[in-house]
Amino acid sequence: MSIEAAIFTNGRSSFSYAFESVERQTSPFVHHTIDGMDIVDAMNSALGKCSSEYFVKIDDDFILHPLAFAFIEECIEKHAREDVAFYWWHLWDFAERKSIQSLKVYNTKLAKKVGFRSDERGRIDLCFIHDTKEKGLKSLSYTDVLAVHAQCPVEDEREYQKMWAKLSSSGFYVSDYASKKRRKSTLDEQFDESPQLIEVVNRRCRTEFSKFMNEVLDV
Repeated sequence: MSIEAAIFTNGRSSFSYAFESVERQTSPFVHHTIDGMDIVDAMNSALGKCSSEYFVKIDDDFILHPLAFAFIEECIEKHAREDVAFYWWHLWDFAERKSIQSLKVYNTKLAKKVGFRSDERGRIDLCFIHDTKEKGLKSLSYTDVLAVHAQCPVEDEREYQKMWAKLSSSGFYVSDYASKKRRKSTLDEQFDESPQLIEVVNRRCRTEFSKFMNEVLDV
């Protein structure tokens, strides 16, 4: 089994932290940067660049736990099925302090079969889930939290909203950030805090990732 990663960015300052979180993985993968594309073109670019059986889609505001890739690899080896188009795990939203969706791993061959398209908001997830079911394929979800969803600077989020407004057919995009309580933490601080934060969340919920970390870290 082979897995690669694709980091998607449109210039947010959190990119360097997402990139570093991939670089510090204990089980490193080949990874590619997909820069400055709309989401459908970016996904198709990832399909073209990744020659592996699977690829991990990483947004530029994800900060992964150092053991995330090793755990993903173990999960897929245990649960791989020919009819599963993608697998997904949870993120811990730094601002909201809650678990959200999602870190996704796609079966490269099946993703090419299903294809990617966007809805009126410019998003692909609901379309891909629908098209996966239409082709008789499935997805597998897990409750484990493998990464922090970082809180980016306000100026980054304003530019991000403008980008999504351009991508949506309606020309209008309402960001989830409008309802969030912003916390006084820099990206440096979030990066430093993320491993322990992820560990605490998983151990509190007694996830499989918490068991995996205990075994690897010999806790």
